[in-house]
Amino acid sequence: MLMNSYIERIEKLPFALVNGLQINIFQAILLVGIIAGLGFWLVEKVKKGLMAAMVCGLGFFVLRSLAFINTNSQHKIIVYNVTQHRAIDFISGRNYLFVGDTDLQVDDFCPANFI
Repeated sequence: MLMNSYIERIEKLPFALVNGLQINIFQAILLVGIIAGLGFWLVEKVKKGLMAAMVCGLGFFVLRSLAFINTNSQHKIIVYNVTQHRAIDFISGRNYLFVGDTDLQVDDFCPANFI
């Protein structure tokens, strides 16, 4: 109970949460490598730990930059198979336009409907 209340208080701090961050498994591994390398360098005072953290950091930023370049250059049309409704997404870079029935634009999830 104490840990949960502590986490809830931390969550309310400004900039405590990062929304919309999507990383793949390789980027997550590189972030763990950065943390492990910095921890090893701080505890053992070995320069190899700092070098490993810097190499992982460089790899992370290269992969992240490639992901942004790939996302910004995408052009897609996605047609969804929704019974009795029309639903199409037009994606250009990081922008999208939804064309479809207004029933699908309402984000009203109610678990009571599934009981």
